[in-house]
Amino acid sequence: MQKRAFSEREFWESGINPSLYSVCDSEGTFTGVIDSKKWGKKCNLLVFVTLDDGTKIFASVWAYNESKIAYLNLDKVPIGSRVALTFIKGKSGIPYLREFTVLSLPENYVEGDDNDYY
Repeated sequence: MQKRAFSEREFWESGINPSLYSVCDSEGTFTGVIDSKKWGKKCNLLVFVTLDDGTKIFASVWAYNESKIAYLNLDKVPIGSRVALTFIKGKSGIPYLREFTVLSLPENYVEGDDNDYY
């Protein structure tokens, strides 16, 4: 069974170094691979992605957002998936993740292997 996202402890045990990732500071659509996901402390999901150019970014996705879709359904996309992420500037002028498209799933992904209800 694949987890939708790691807990704080599981994230640190996974060996991902979050200091290598930065917030996306540009608008646009970027493609890359999901390296990890972890639950945040404020009803959010942190998604860590390596873009095609090697840049490492993270994005916070909120349970309650303008689209009214919990976590934009990004919590259901398995780690290792290739995605296209679209960032737009909010009222504050800071880009935030507005939408995403799954381009491909990891080779070892088994349909229905994401039953992580907790």
